[in-house]
Formats: sequence, C-alpha cells, structure tokens
Amino acid sequence: MINFTPIPVLFEIGFLKVFTHGTLIAIAFLISSYLASKHFKNKDQYWNLIFFSFLGAIIGARLFYIIFYFNQFTSFLDIFKIWEGGLISYGGIFGGFLFAYLFLRYKKLNFIKYTRKIIPYMALGLAIGRIGCFLNWDDYGIASNLPWAIKVDFPRHPTQLYHSLANFITFFILRKSKNTLFLFIILYSIFRFIIDFFRDYPSKWLLLSPSQWLLILTIIITLLILKFKKKNNISTKKEV
Repeated sequence: MINFTPIPVLFEIGFLKVFTHGTLIAIAFLISSYLASKHFKNKDQYWNLIFFSFLGAIIGARLFYIIFYFNQFTSFLDIFKIWEGGLISYGGIFGGFLFAYLFLRYKKLNFIKYTRKIIPYMALGLAIGRIGCFLNWDDYGIASNLPWAIKVDFPRHPTQLYHSLANFITFFILRKSKNTLFLFIILYSIFRFIIDFFRDYPSKWLLLSPSQWLLILTIIITLLILKFKKKNNISTKKEV
C-alpha cells in the first residue's frame, strides 16, 4: 500500500490557480502534436487539422459526460463549466476523429493516410494525460490490497496509472504498425474494457459499466468494418 495526497492544484499566483489535470492535458497535447508534426511537410494544414481535432475532442468528451451523468447538472450553464471536471476520454476520441474526418473531407484529403501518422502520438498524449488524472485523483479504482494499491481514503487500484501504462504500450505498438487507426481502436477498447473491471463506478448495467457496453459495440463495429474492407479489397493507399 502506498499513501498518497492528491495534487489538484499545481500552484497558485494570487487569485490564479493552475490545475494539475488541465496542465498535464495541455502538456500531453503539446508534446504529442509537436512529435506528430515532424511527419508532415504542410505544417499549416497539419496545425489546422490539430486545432479542429482538439476542438472536437473537447466537445465529444464533454458531450459523452453529459449523456452518462446528466443528473449531476443543476442548470444549463453547468454544462459549459469544463474547468470543474467532467470529460470522458473515449468521447474525446470519438469527437476528435469526427472533426478530423470532416476537416479532411472538406480539404479532399485521405482520412486514413493522415490519421495513420498522428494516431500513435495520440496514444502517447492519452498516456501523459492519465498521469494528470492520477495526481488529481480522478477515475480511481475499487478497493485493493495489492502492494501498489494507492491510499487516499482507503487502498484502491490506481486505475489511472493502469490506463497510462496501457496507452504507453499502445503507443509503442502503433509506431511499428501501418494500420494504426483500427489497431488503436481495438487496443484502446480492449485495454479500457479490462481496466474498467477495476474502476469504481457508481452503477453498472448487467454487471458491466456503461463504457464497457459501448466498448463492446465499438469492437464489433470495428471488426465488421475490417471484414468489409477485406472482402471488398478497399485500398486506402493514397498520398497525403
């Protein structure tokens, strides 16, 4: 067991508070975006894509949280108070992908070809961002008596660090893969599905968390798309 005191605020300057989780998310975004940018010649087009993807990720992460936890909002304005927390990572992934797809379709660029170069670094960003979850003590696990259990109120599984480790593993796997989009979706879904058994959820649906049911659906849809692509021999080998 390891005793731990959460660090929700990194530091304060007068009335200004710099929150740890938000800072780690910003660091994760900057590092992953910068490393991915090295793979693109057209920097302006790349950063425009990143901007719209980031915007979609924030909207998607918040929207999914509202859908699953709408009873936590007492007024319409509460929906926009994202600085108080309330983002779901897979909602951010969905929103980021959707906005990226719409942007690239508008620019008449190949979605698969572009995202193939970016997705490994997205996994890296998720790994760094989860460290922020841990320091803020969000998304913690159920009770545990393992040697690495983290004690804040009582010993729990450090599921934030499980997620971080899973995303680091995904990052290194994707760096050596060409089909990064579908492999990322499958790896992320499998890792998250397993880790969710150790997450502390207020309620479950038929022994599974809401996210686990969504992940099952995601895996099924992804496998069906891959089967369809293989059957129809759809080629995505176009130049950026």
